[in-house]
Amino acid sequence: KTITSHRLEVQAVLLSFICSCQTAHSPFTSPEADSTLIIDKVEVSATKAPYTAPVLKGELGIMLVDDSGKDSYDGKEYLNVRFTAEGDGICRPEREVLLSTTEARLYSYYPYSGTITDLRNIPIDLSSDASTDHMYGTPVTDLNNLNPNAAITMNHALAAINISLIKGKYSGPGVVTDISVYGKGIARKAILDATTGILRDFTDIAAEIRIPTDFRLQSGTAQNNYLIVIPTGESSPFTIKVTIDGMEFF
Repeated sequence: KTITSHRLEVQAVLLSFICSCQTAHSPFTSPEADSTLIIDKVEVSATKAPYTAPVLKGELGIMLVDDSGKDSYDGKEYLNVRFTAEGDGICRPEREVLLSTTEARLYSYYPYSGTITDLRNIPIDLSSDASTDHMYGTPVTDLNNLNPNAAITMNHALAAINISLIKGKYSGPGVVTDISVYGKGIARKAILDATTGILRDFTDIAAEIRIPTDFRLQSGTAQNNYLIVIPTGESSPFTIKVTIDGMEFF
């Protein structure tokens, strides 16, 4: 009995030693190994319009930085890397983004543009398209190789005006071909800092912001028309102009 017990103890010690060696040398459990950044959720902050989906679907841009004061991470540049959010929890990168033991901060914006070279200076121009929402992500911090999963919350950078139209007692065909707004509290161009969400350098203030349309008014159903506008921070009334059957209504 004594000999049997001694043999069992020896075997247990050997097995423990073998397991500890395997763990120490396993490349999959090394705390020094790089990990791939995973964006597993892109939520959208609550709003009434126009982007009403709670989860983003589309292309967004990200920037990964450390505390060096440079727009880089561990000496590598991850500036305006495109990710495609599928809307089902899957977010695919255009290239691999690697995390080391160095802590990282993640900045993001939507919609993605390949011309962006600085996420602190994103130009917004509504001259030709006032229907696209522009958003910036709440910064994600404390990312590293042991914590590579990021959940982003997108915030609305601009404002939306909903012009709801219904035919009512109007006797004409009711063909709507143009809808626009303008006022001193609204700009058509600005610069967005996606790291803070701050808008600045407003231009084309009080210029018309329009959405070309081509639909007929309905008698029983109101039709919503959302225009994205850049708020300047000034409280001021604005004018709505609608072109119906070739006539302008204010």
